[in-house]
Amino acid sequence: MTEAQIHDHQEIRLNYPEDRNLHVIAWGNVAGGNQTVTESELIEELRVILKSRDGLAQKPDDLFYGSRLVQTKAGGGLAADDTIVVRPKLSQVNILTQDIKYALQKNVPSAVPGEADCNYYVNRTLNAFDYRGNLTGDSVYYHPDAGWDADNEYFAPNYRMCAGENINVELTAENQTLGIATHDDDGDPLVAPEAGILYVVLRFGENGALLSVRQTVRPWGTIDDHIEF
Repeated sequence: MTEAQIHDHQEIRLNYPEDRNLHVIAWGNVAGGNQTVTESELIEELRVILKSRDGLAQKPDDLFYGSRLVQTKAGGGLAADDTIVVRPKLSQVNILTQDIKYALQKNVPSAVPGEADCNYYVNRTLNAFDYRGNLTGDSVYYHPDAGWDADNEYFAPNYRMCAGENINVELTAENQTLGIATHDDDGDPLVAPEAGILYVVLRFGENGALLSVRQTVRPWGTIDDHIEF
């Protein structure tokens, strides 16, 4: 459907036999350039697949999904008016360091905080959705856009990605691994939920080791300058 059809609430005509239960699904924004949709006449074979190369997934476009079972009448038409609500299917991640200077001093003595070539990698997410909206497919990783903030800490803000229940976050500098986080300080795995923003803070000790990992999740659409961990 086009944007105009949605705004004008135009009718969608379904050419299906009468007196049936229909499983209707709706995807929003799949026409973007960073994912593809399989062509199939069977709904069970439908896949929305992120574009990737050598396991590195492109940052996906915003995706939305909804589904509904609707009943057709014996005489034609629907048994009742119904609405399919589409909701966000993706997650976002914010990653920030504390005292990265100690990690650089230990692992890359020549690196200067605020100038070093650092990178974040987020691993262990899948690259496709099936017709039910469930994640499936191959394991991929992301390379979030990031940079140095005013305090010379390395920060990746609001990077969009697929949700994941057991992800890990890796930080490198000059191709050297500074730390890999899989769980927070409470022993809970890092979780990036649908329609939520995962905040992760990596704190380093004076010996250069990853000392602390904190996480918290905030729903999309909320405004809160103070994030509780």
